[in-house]
Amino acid sequence: MVTDSWGHDQILMFLGDCAGNLILPGQAFRTGKRPYQRLRSADFNKDGKPDVVTTDLDQNAVSILLGDGKGGLRDAPGSPFPAGKAPWAVAIDDMNHDGNLDLVIVPYAPDVAIRRTSASRFCWAAARADSGRCRARRFLWLDAKVRTA
Repeated sequence: MVTDSWGHDQILMFLGDCAGNLILPGQAFRTGKRPYQRLRSADFNKDGKPDVVTTDLDQNAVSILLGDGKGGLRDAPGSPFPAGKAPWAVAIDDMNHDGNLDLVIVPYAPDVAIRRTSASRFCWAAARADSGRCRARRFLWLDAKVRTA
């Protein structure tokens, strides 16, 4: 189990003992500033081990921590990643169907924009509803091509 400890700029991982109990006190892992309540897990680097993403509210970034399969986490190369102003919510899916997981980041402040990455290039594009009118939301789309190096 992983939970935030946003007042200390870290997340806490609690491993299980295979009998339904958590092993205390847990392991702390540093993140960006204020990983506020929005933790998600997926296998970003396709190594078969769960990784963790956090929104770092006071750093305008997201942190990706790569799992080692033994209860350890380490920063993905380049993490934390810029994510627009006040990233609030995060969703994970293969948005562009390229076989890599993507992050959809919704900031706290209203606006409408999509931010896409291709390798290390960033660009902005307006996001519109099917009706063509802008919605009062903003989200950031990160094409999460995470390398293990």
